[in-house]
Amino acid sequence: MSRPSSNTNEYTYQWNPETYGDDSLPILKITKSSFMGFKWCPKKYEFNYIEQKPQDTTEAMYQGTLVHNAREDFFNEFDIAKAENLSSDELLN
Repeated sequence: MSRPSSNTNEYTYQWNPETYGDDSLPILKITKSSFMGFKWCPKKYEFNYIEQKPQDTTEAMYQGTLVHNAREDFFNEFDIAKAENLSSDELLN
C-alpha cells in the first residue's frame, strides 16, 4: 500500500508554552490514543512520543492515524454555529 508522505505526528502531541495564561488556547494538545498509551505504559509513551524512537508500524496503526487525522481536519473546518440551523439533508451535502 502506498502511503502519503505527510507528517502523521503533527496531530499526536503538541506543546505550546507560549499560550500559557490564555485560557482560550491549550498549552498541551494530546490525543485520546496517546493519553491511553501513557496510562497503559508510561515508558512506552516516553519512547514513542518524547524520544520518538522508531517502532514498527502495523497496518492498523497506519489506518488509525488516518482516521484520527481526518476527524480532526473535519472538525477544524466544520462551522458548528452555521450547522445548528441546517436540516439533515443540508448537513449531509
